[in-house]
Amino acid sequence: SSDVCSSDLLSAGFADPAETAWLAAATLGFFMASTGMGWSQGHQRFGLLAALIVAEVAIKVVLGVELVASGAGPAGAFAAALAGALAIAIAMLWPMRHELAPTRAALASRRLWRSAAGMGAVQAAVTLLSVIDVLFMVLRFGPTRAVADYQVSATLTRAPLFLALALATAAFPQLARRPGDRAVLSTHIQHVLNVLIPLLVLIATLPGPLLTAVLPGGYDGAVR
Repeated sequence: SSDVCSSDLLSAGFADPAETAWLAAATLGFFMASTGMGWSQGHQRFGLLAALIVAEVAIKVVLGVELVASGAGPAGAFAAALAGALAIAIAMLWPMRHELAPTRAALASRRLWRSAAGMGAVQAAVTLLSVIDVLFMVLRFGPTRAVADYQVSATLTRAPLFLALALATAAFPQLARRPGDRAVLSTHIQHVLNVLIPLLVLIATLPGPLLTAVLPGGYDGAVR
């Protein structure tokens, strides 16, 4: 609920009420879908987790393109994101069916509430840090060519962030079983560095002609 409120507050300055409502619904839908994704991660069913993520993105992109092309605008993109999230949440009801029995004891567990609050705070902080620059550029300078160039380049250079999240997802079950184990921590940190540092060097040294071939025409600022 805190993330839904945060998304509404951030978007209220530049989005109309309908778009804000769809954004809030999409945010809530994403967290509903994350339950099934978290279940797959906790059971180390990474094949299922990968299928869920790919399916969610595919639904969101295909439906989003159709809705935006038909004139629905940003609200259509948010509605597509909600549809993708709900599809995953519904699909995971069957694999999780034996573990969905409600219990009042869970509501009274302070440990679970503290854990949920801690994970929510980390998720909110990571999300904010990963998008604050793009939001600031739009709010400060508006829809200009320079802002568009920045957004495109920021999308490409966020590849290490998503790769790091993927590595952390695979490492989480082992870390959960052996919390505080320095050997486990150092091993996974080394894996992250071994992948991310070469990737950062690769991104920083990509030749101009290759970037020009990948980026749409007119984004010279993004190449720079």
